[in-house]
Amino acid sequence: MRVIRNLPSFSGLFVALVVSLSLGITNAQSMPQSSELSDVDLEKLRIGEPEWFGVYAGAEKAGYCKMGFEKRKKDGQEIIVSVSTMLFQLDQESKMEMVEVAEFESKPPYRMIGGWAKQAGDLGDLNCSCVVKSGKLIATIKEAGIERTHVVEDFKFDLAKWAALEMQDFSKLKEGDVLRYRTFDLSELVFDNEHHEVKKIRNTKVNGVPVRFIETHHTSEQIGGPQTCRFSENGKMISMKAAGILELRAERKSVATDFSHAADLFVLGNIRVNKAIGEPEDVEALELKIKKEFADAIFVGPYQSVEERDGKQILLLGKKYGKKALASKDEIEKHLKPTALIPVNHPTIQALTKKAIGGETDPEQKVRKLITFVSDYIEDSYEQNALSVLDVCKNKAGDCSEHSMLFTTMARAAGIPCREVGGFIYAGDDTKAFAGHAWNEVVLDGCWVPVDSTWDEFEINATHIQFKKESEPKLFSFRMRMRLLKKEMKSR
Repeated sequence: MRVIRNLPSFSGLFVALVVSLSLGITNAQSMPQSSELSDVDLEKLRIGEPEWFGVYAGAEKAGYCKMGFEKRKKDGQEIIVSVSTMLFQLDQESKMEMVEVAEFESKPPYRMIGGWAKQAGDLGDLNCSCVVKSGKLIATIKEAGIERTHVVEDFKFDLAKWAALEMQDFSKLKEGDVLRYRTFDLSELVFDNEHHEVKKIRNTKVNGVPVRFIETHHTSEQIGGPQTCRFSENGKMISMKAAGILELRAERKSVATDFSHAADLFVLGNIRVNKAIGEPEDVEALELKIKKEFADAIFVGPYQSVEERDGKQILLLGKKYGKKALASKDEIEKHLKPTALIPVNHPTIQALTKKAIGGETDPEQKVRKLITFVSDYIEDSYEQNALSVLDVCKNKAGDCSEHSMLFTTMARAAGIPCREVGGFIYAGDDTKAFAGHAWNEVVLDGCWVPVDSTWDEFEINATHIQFKKESEPKLFSFRMRMRLLKKEMKSR
């Protein structure tokens, strides 16, 4: 993957610069040389599978970023290219787009052969194209109608250096380790010395899926620092934050490019609790002190409610605190129907549903079988970005979004009214935070009942928090804190 080396900064005027980062040497393990790149190493580049990020200025989404590797043709030869694209739109009239492309041979020694960088927008246009010849990088720069040439002597750079981050075994890193590297900035046409120092290694949950993340502080001679970065064990960047203002968050394409959608991301998220709660699946009931504006957003339903005690708002989580939610006739009809995104009658869905429930006719048993089937069928992975439920069926991997999407479709195919719901779930004691999550509600005996196929739960654990749908957008506009008053754990 590619990493944004320098996030934009705000100082009266909006100044943007996008360049790439490539890792060189680490004190945790030796780095491969270009001639040592294997087919396995190339697979780590995930060629043709770009990663998407939402770009945030404070609580507001300001743009999106796409980074990845592709194979292209140039002068009749196949090459490997690294592509980074970032779009900023601070308001309806102000926007800026930045693109960077680095080109490499597709065979050993995978030398860098050229590239280009472009900036276009309200602050002016800049184009820089370069080619590597006879050990020199020759760049042609066009800015404000003026063209000039810049030459970098003794230029030696290759795919192994550019993509070294993908080759790292992050699972072996320890707190205190330092990743040292030498980079090349295609926009500034200079080399730079940078490093990531491992500050934290924590376990949490992203979209309901367990994730172990590595937090680093990134600094460089050119841009200073530190910038806080978070990576998964396989080296995928989860987030990056600079100057306490600007932030990248790994998101699906549909979320990243939707300026109205601000996504939560575990420790970047908004709901913290003052004490450790324990394993979510072991929690029977919780009582949490919350603020008034938070309480107003809570959905009162089968597993949660809010009450006032001595002028204080108390969030009550768990089946014993819930209130029945009767399903209306219109709701039942609506949530049995197929839609463009829920192809209930598709042969693949019909076949999977039959495989899951067999000849079962009892509604509750159907639901139980579907929960277990979907939980087993989908491999937990927050990195999958399914565009449709049929993609889920094909890939058999995903996070809570893929689980809830497939469960909704199969439940309706089985004659069970079903809908997706969203909220938060406890992410674990390492972070002491609640993270974004999605699950389902089904109609049994005329009432809406929450179920969670990501966690294989017919009765959901008491760390699920559901909000009123109309309140969801404002949940990301401020940081929320809760105080744990009481907890009950399940007996084993």
